[in-house]
Amino acid sequence: MKILGISGSLQESSFKTALLRTAQQLAPAGMEIVIADLTRIPPYNEDVYAKGFPGSVRTFRGQIAAADGLLIATPEYNYSYSGVLKSAIDWASRPPEQPFDDKAVAVMGASAGRLGTARAQYHLRQVFIFLNGHVVNKPEVMVGGTGQAFDENGALRDDGTRDLIGQLLISLQDLSGRIHLKAGAPDKKRGGRCQVQGKERRTQAARFLRRRAKQRPNRPRPKRVKVVGAGVGTGGRLDQRLDAKRGYARRHGVPDGHAVGGCQKYLIASGRNPRRHLTATRTRRQIQRRCRLYARSGRRARSIPELL
Repeated sequence: MKILGISGSLQESSFKTALLRTAQQLAPAGMEIVIADLTRIPPYNEDVYAKGFPGSVRTFRGQIAAADGLLIATPEYNYSYSGVLKSAIDWASRPPEQPFDDKAVAVMGASAGRLGTARAQYHLRQVFIFLNGHVVNKPEVMVGGTGQAFDENGALRDDGTRDLIGQLLISLQDLSGRIHLKAGAPDKKRGGRCQVQGKERRTQAARFLRRRAKQRPNRPRPKRVKVVGAGVGTGGRLDQRLDAKRGYARRHGVPDGHAVGGCQKYLIASGRNPRRHLTATRTRRQIQRRCRLYARSGRRARSIPELL
């Protein structure tokens, strides 16, 4: 696996480049880290781009495209990453075929401040969202206090930070492997194996449903059974006599069939909630309000017409 290391600093004794050299020492088996040279990449200029990519930019773009992943070591200048890194990313991301697309990316950094390039790294993550690069989430390697973190030869002193860099490289290796595995999967639009398996599963499911429909006996419809003493939110026993319903209908001028049918819905257990239906003259919400009033006053409903 080839990883391209990119340092956001052009200084020869840069701590960012020292981080990349430390990563070369801690690289897991099968990983090779090559550090890119950004010294010859000019500041981004649209007029120059209109005439064609400079030679150093073409080389840099080719290195990104050939790499299995990127390892970026950034400084933090003015709450963000360096202009050197910004210009290099701007050049490489110009069309056609920007090489950051679907590329595994790991970010780390070192600075003299306490936060250790935290703000710069978060800005870089935002940039790669637009470029469709896949950034490793954990662990986050942010080296602060570079004057004490490195010795005079540029070697990293803290063993804990070295362990974090090793874990970051393993995460980058895993992410790059998953991306390549996904890219090597058959294309559904081209009729690959995935599409064939999907059709087979749908066909098997349809056959199973048809067999079950033939084997399942016809279920009898639930009988309409009167529930004696059922309450409507109050716990009171409700009178179920039809003469009470007909008397309610005669007193209020409601058609007899409507009153009886509407009250009957509160006395039927048919698998559905009868309170969802309209009754003779009031809706379910109005009936519930009456029930609450009865409950507060301590009274009990003696009949369905009383609730209606």
